[in-house]
Amino acid sequence: MTTERITELINIIESRQSHYAELRAIAAGALPSIWSDWRHYEPAGSIAADIVSVLEASLIGRVDLRVDPDDAVADQLITLLYQRHLHPLVREAVRDFVVCGWGGIVVTPFGPARLKPEHALAGQCWYLRRYELDVRDARRRFGKRRVFDNRNGDILLIETLSDGKLQVRFGDAVVYSSDWDYEPRLLIGEERPKLVDNSLHGAPISIIEACRDLFIDHHILRTMITRRAAMAGLVQVISSQLEDPQSADNIAKRWDTVLVRDGAAVFPLDQRSLSELMAIQQQIEQSISARSGVSMFQRGISDPHIQTATEAALLQSQTNTRLVYLQSLVRDWLNDCVSDYRRYLVNLSDDELEYVEFPMDGTTQYFGAGRHYSEALAGRQVSVALSGYRDIAQRQQEVLSLLPVLQQSGSNVRPLLEELIRLSGRDPKLYLDQGA
Repeated sequence: MTTERITELINIIESRQSHYAELRAIAAGALPSIWSDWRHYEPAGSIAADIVSVLEASLIGRVDLRVDPDDAVADQLITLLYQRHLHPLVREAVRDFVVCGWGGIVVTPFGPARLKPEHALAGQCWYLRRYELDVRDARRRFGKRRVFDNRNGDILLIETLSDGKLQVRFGDAVVYSSDWDYEPRLLIGEERPKLVDNSLHGAPISIIEACRDLFIDHHILRTMITRRAAMAGLVQVISSQLEDPQSADNIAKRWDTVLVRDGAAVFPLDQRSLSELMAIQQQIEQSISARSGVSMFQRGISDPHIQTATEAALLQSQTNTRLVYLQSLVRDWLNDCVSDYRRYLVNLSDDELEYVEFPMDGTTQYFGAGRHYSEALAGRQVSVALSGYRDIAQRQQEVLSLLPVLQQSGSNVRPLLEELIRLSGRDPKLYLDQGA
């Protein structure tokens, strides 16, 4: 990748940073203030934060891996290493996808890394990312190069992959270069239409951004409802219109009063009904649920207009359609990430192995110096069996649905056992004797 191309990509990253900062503020529960400059943010409730949390848990809250051919040692090893190193990056990448519109994972010679939208750009087989590294770690990783002399603390490095060549730069100096054929694995949101702002051209639209205007409308409407509800106890009192001098005192005991000179004796300052505003608020919340795939029920809120369980089920099925689509996107992406990670582990050099141990069948299995990961993982495929908390709940429900099978089978429980093993993401043939 040429210096000119790197400079161009860095300029694009910097031009988009304020946009991503705004989306992250919204995802954290803050919105542009409606009473001051729109660049200032104020707390606006948790509707956006709730959606991000629900989607993160639904899409990647828990991951169960499947090893084929099945092996208990290989399963335990890859699960332990995945949970320790890859899963934290996967969760952050999924959150980036929900909030910023895209997130990514790339396997580098130094391990898996996250492509954070504020610090990276990526395509199908290339990427650029900026990251900080302590200069002492940089010396250990890249050698004692003169460009690191007289440096202390963190330094800014630029890592690029282009045309199968991975390079790391510090300033104008290339401190690492190697052939590398791992592609970046990207989660991409909906395509953005052409905008006047060229800096966002090509950047996808996130779920949070798709709902941004609805969040703002909801916030404004809720603020106005709160103010009008408070104003319901506020009246104007014109003392000249009151026949009894004691009336002003009596009214003041029951109402917050504003004294004026002309007009009717007493009337509310705001005579508009709140029912229309609350109906509009409900419509906005339903639109947010439809776009995000997260219903009010999933956010822990009961819709007051739902009277029966059937209505609740119908509403939930509508939002589930969107959620299932998102789950399929994340599942396919995660399978690519896990496959790359298994390949990376198998090809690690002996001096890069991390020591791990775990109990297995009354003994302690260990991997590290003297025993390579490849002894367990080579020749096996690793894929995602289940992910997200929904899959766990669905699996439990499916197990309960098998009770009639047990009743029909009488003493023959093999059909039930086979189905239970399938639901766990494994092949029954590996566990059950074929002659049984």
